[in-house]
Amino acid sequence: MSANMHKRILSTAAVAIGQPVNHPQRKPLLKIAIDAHLAWHVIALQEEGSSPKPPQRFRPADFLKWIAQKLAAGWSVVTCYEAGPFGYVLHRQLTALGATNYVIRPRNWDEQHKRVKTDRTDALSMLDALDRFCAGNRKALALVRVPTELEERRRSQSRLRQSLRRDL
Repeated sequence: MSANMHKRILSTAAVAIGQPVNHPQRKPLLKIAIDAHLAWHVIALQEEGSSPKPPQRFRPADFLKWIAQKLAAGWSVVTCYEAGPFGYVLHRQLTALGATNYVIRPRNWDEQHKRVKTDRTDALSMLDALDRFCAGNRKALALVRVPTELEERRRSQSRLRQSLRRDL
């Protein structure tokens, strides 16, 4: 009876927490903030908890190939970019590759009011907010709802109609 009692004590949740358990290996996290443009994307990236790397510039097709390589190398990729005139094509491309992407509300990233606005500074500021968001601060980014492709198509048709009416 005392042997059974001893087994029960060792199987409590408090003791199990301190015991080593074989967990699957967690993928390293790669956070990427994208300042998207038609001809290029300026990205700022941060590997795990390291310092941000200097921003880089990619052509859109090259950027998607680079993301696919990172995912194939075993990284867990989290990205974000501001909603804008290009729609949500980039969001759909990134999620199709296997990355987690957040489309966020556009904002002025110059929090220190230096009046110096470049793609590089915007990408680094966005990366800082993404890092805080991934750490649990859900107010660090203002997420935008991504519409379905049909909703996006309907909205673009109505906007085109309004634009044509203004032009006439």
